[in-house]
Amino acid sequence: MTNKAYRKHEGVSRSELNILLTKSPMHFKYAQEHPEEDTPALLEGRAAHKLILEPETFTEEFAIAPQCDRRTKEGKETYAAFVEASEGKEVITADTMTKIYEMAEAIKQNETAVEFLKGLHEQSYFWIDAQTGEACKVRPDCLAEVDGVKYIVDYKTTESCADGAFERSVKKYGYKFHSGMYREGVFQNTFEDYRFAF
Repeated sequence: MTNKAYRKHEGVSRSELNILLTKSPMHFKYAQEHPEEDTPALLEGRAAHKLILEPETFTEEFAIAPQCDRRTKEGKETYAAFVEASEGKEVITADTMTKIYEMAEAIKQNETAVEFLKGLHEQSYFWIDAQTGEACKVRPDCLAEVDGVKYIVDYKTTESCADGAFERSVKKYGYKFHSGMYREGVFQNTFEDYRFAF
């Protein structure tokens, strides 16, 4: 299942529930009724995940925009041909592609990251929460086994590695709740307990 299909599938996601947890029920209701436009950061994050976790199918979901001057006739024609050929794909710039390629290469240089990212990538899980009757969904980056221990592994970027920076992101983006919901979703589908690693 593609990420796009997963996002359209019935069920409330961790990011949606985080609005309820960190803001209010009214914010949650508004977000459900008025989906936000995609941001460049979200698009870049999806592209980075795809390249790092599923490089073999990257070009099935993403297209790299040509560097051309769309003010000229030739540039307009080049871009129009690109748009036609890329129908249904998410478009990223060449600069973004360079950045995420460098991120992917950096991951390959980190032995721990390589070990934790071996496994089953981008599987979608769906279940009905027994307490609320709510349809739920999660899509872990990776299910891995390291030294005989099963992990749900989540790949995250961060603005800074300075002391406390990632910890602030953990709080701001509800990563504690994120790990709990992912563990529950995987358990409801596999009946196995997994630890969680960022």
